[in-house]
Order: sequence, then C-alpha cells, then structure tokens
Amino acid sequence: MPWYGFSKEVLEFPSALITGHQLFGFVAFGFSLCNGSFRVRSVEKSQNLFLQGIMGFVKDPLAFLHVLQTVLEMTSYRIILFTAGYEPFNAAIQVIAAEHVDSIQFSEDCISLINGRLFCFSGIYFGIVCITLSSSTIAYNWLFPQCAAVIHHGGSGSTAAALQAGIPQVLCPFMHDQFYWAERMHWLGVAPEPLRRNDLFPEANDKKSIRAAAYVLSRAINDAFSPEVKARAAEISEKLSAEDGVLEAVECIKKELGCLNSDTLAS
Repeated sequence: MPWYGFSKEVLEFPSALITGHQLFGFVAFGFSLCNGSFRVRSVEKSQNLFLQGIMGFVKDPLAFLHVLQTVLEMTSYRIILFTAGYEPFNAAIQVIAAEHVDSIQFSEDCISLINGRLFCFSGIYFGIVCITLSSSTIAYNWLFPQCAAVIHHGGSGSTAAALQAGIPQVLCPFMHDQFYWAERMHWLGVAPEPLRRNDLFPEANDKKSIRAAAYVLSRAINDAFSPEVKARAAEISEKLSAEDGVLEAVECIKKELGCLNSDTLAS
C-alpha cells in the first residue's frame, strides 16, 4: 500500500487514489542548518525573513545579492540566508563583504553584512572564518517560528515546516513537484502567487534589472504579510498541530503487518 507523509489538511486527495492509498500527516522535520549560537533570538520575529533552497539555480549570485541588498534598503526586514555551501554564492558574498568592509560582522557560524541585516550561513570557509555544520545545529521546527516569513523554492520539506510554523510563505519554484507545492500554497491562502524565476533573478547586474527584481520580491513579501495570509497560515498550523504523522504512520504499518493489537512490533 502506498503511504504518503503529507497532511490531509494540505494535500488534495483525488477520489481515484482513495482506495489503497494512505495519507498519515507530516512527520517531524529536523533539517540541520547551522551552529545554534547566532543572534536570531535577539531580534524581533517581525523583522526576520528566511531565504533557502534556491542557490544552485541562480545564474548570477552577485546580481541576486544586490537584489536582496536593494530589498533591505526598501524595507525594515533582515534576511537570514542559507547558501548550502554553493561556491559561486559564497564567492559573491565575499564581493559584497568587500563593498561593506566597515559594516561586516563575523562570528563562528556566519558572516553578517549590511549593518547586521543580511546573515549568510554556509558550510565552507568565508576567508579566515570557518563555518561548520558539524557542531550544534538548528532545525526548521525551531528556526521557522522565529521568522516572519519563509522565502523558498517549494520543496516539500520546506513547505511542510513553514506550514507547521504557521508563517506566510513566498515561493519561487524551479523543478518537479516544486511547482505543485507553490501553486498549492497559493490556493490554500498561505502564500501569494508564485514568483517566476525570470522575474526574481535578473540576467544582468545593472541598476534597472536589480531594481525591478527587488520590487517583485518586495511586493511578494508585502502580499505575504497581508492579514488574510497571516490568518490562514495560523489557521492551518493549528490544524496540523493536532496531527501526529509519526504515530499514524506506525499504526498504519502495524495494521498492514496484522499486529495492530499485539506487542510483536518493537517500539
């Protein structure tokens, strides 16, 4: 029997798939991101935006960092950026760091740019500063509730974690099921209309292209912070909190094995 770790509150369930298929709810997500000592705790939740999952698809990382810089100039937010060790992106971060040498802040786990409003995390060296992912880590289910919104590519894990955290999402899908999740989040009312790759990531690193992309992203963020989207995200999170995907999955397995009421299955 096919089993799916998705919530019935989120995933539509075509009648053609009801027989012989089982949805048992989201399982707990604990993806490791970075060392746990960075200063998210000291900043108001309303200022934090987490951006993740799109780095390998960006043709011009420096241009995109300039987009983020422009967004920060237009708003009061701060951005937590996770590059996943993508080398072209880390090289672009060093360029930005050279442009803002007077406002750079280093710690053992990140490099902070633009007066402490752009926090960049990675698993490689930033010049003389080593950022490791092997020590204490932070999971999505801790980090996302510290953020006002999540900007991501529409992967199922990131989507589920944001839903559980009850925060708005801004999605820019690139491949496979990411398009489904991006459209589904918009349909559920927890995200604005999905962004198109060409609108968000400029091909040229010129002022006009950077400004246009920054406007698209800023508008999407503003739409995500509408009272309707925030309320809907909180509503779905409350429904998901009543689910126990792991427990239901275990019960499904026990039932399939014919041992629902026995002690033959070790815990």
